[in-house]
Amino acid sequence: MPAIEISSVDNTRIRVKVDLKQEERPAVEKRALDTVRPKVKLDGFRKGKAPDYIIKQKYASEIREEALRASIAIAYPEIEKKQGGGLYTLAGVEEVKIEPETFSYKVLFDLSPYAKIGKLKDISIRENTMEISREELAEEERSDLHRFATFQETESAPLKGDRLTVSYEIWLDETPYGNPVPERAFVLGDGFMDTEFELQILRKPAKKEDEFRFEKEIIQDERKVKYELLVTILKIEKAVYPDLTDLFVKEHFPEDKDIQGFRDRIRSRLEKEFNRLNIDIEVSEALDTLEKQSEFFFPDSYLQDRLIRFTGEGYVASLPENEKKEIKTAIAKTEQRQLLIDTLVRKTAEMSDGVSFRNQFENFMKKEFGDNTAAFIMVFYDEAVSGKKQENRDYNDLLNEMLGLFYNQLVFEYFQSEGLVKKGKKMSMEELRKKAESVRKQN
Repeated sequence: MPAIEISSVDNTRIRVKVDLKQEERPAVEKRALDTVRPKVKLDGFRKGKAPDYIIKQKYASEIREEALRASIAIAYPEIEKKQGGGLYTLAGVEEVKIEPETFSYKVLFDLSPYAKIGKLKDISIRENTMEISREELAEEERSDLHRFATFQETESAPLKGDRLTVSYEIWLDETPYGNPVPERAFVLGDGFMDTEFELQILRKPAKKEDEFRFEKEIIQDERKVKYELLVTILKIEKAVYPDLTDLFVKEHFPEDKDIQGFRDRIRSRLEKEFNRLNIDIEVSEALDTLEKQSEFFFPDSYLQDRLIRFTGEGYVASLPENEKKEIKTAIAKTEQRQLLIDTLVRKTAEMSDGVSFRNQFENFMKKEFGDNTAAFIMVFYDEAVSGKKQENRDYNDLLNEMLGLFYNQLVFEYFQSEGLVKKGKKMSMEELRKKAESVRKQN
């Protein structure tokens, strides 16, 4: 391999001095000649068939250029190895000397974006545990039994899982949007209506012929508009669930075998959901603190590429330099958080005893969601890694959601390895969800 010396230019660029050994030159020069030869067209010779000595005379500068490219390509793996990876792009070539006794040059490489992690002593993560109430268990049981429920009209206030028949209309900026809907049935909690509106109905409590007006601000056509939902309750139907017996469980939930197995599975599912949500909240707050204390480095070549990708090369060329700089700063600010997460994930991966990222992700999916869901998600993961375009946006969103959960777990494990995870307190699922909503509003 060539002799390689690496020095730093600044935080985002390195300079590499390369000296090619004499015994390595013939291979490089042959590679250069082989690259140039097919392009050569000289009188008296078929294209690409001119003698080498004539090509070397007529195309000396082109061969010299290709020899330099070939040498850089040969040296690149060793440069990357010595640097420890993280090379983004070739930024320039300096001091090229190609003489009978010398083949040396200096190359500039821009580094990939990276983060210097700040102080960890201010980070504290609480590993809270779930205190499951009878009401939470019963509600989760009902969600599993809902497809077997029947509905009976009632005058009492609706609960989650009950069916409402309503009429409604939507207004945007004080103007009717679409036609009024005279009658529509939906189940509270199935996501048909706005979640905040459904909570409003549950809190009131509502009754037949009640009228509701729900308002919020939304974005439409890249502008803020006032959204109003006007609803009248026409009918309330109480969900009636089948009696839960061992026989019913064996027939409809054979994997659970009996009532106890059914309830154990539900408790386990709730605990997993609680733990994922707790990790999401705690990791998010820890990253907020760590992001403020860390340093982030983005080479200008990277930001320029991102700018072109977002806006198009023609548009970028027309921008004044000060506007380019402002947009690049905004891009860097936007990407800091993900860069921090990626850095911590890599640190966790280094502790994985050689287990590939894919296998770690698959094992996580199996543990959290079971073998069938894991197999389903891994199909889309493998397609994404192979570069196959996935036309179904919902599947892309689902894969990204699962990867987000996995990244949270890896970041949590990193903090755990640093001794930053402390025992928390017992909390109900409702209490944790309220905390999660509070964190989301702050962000």
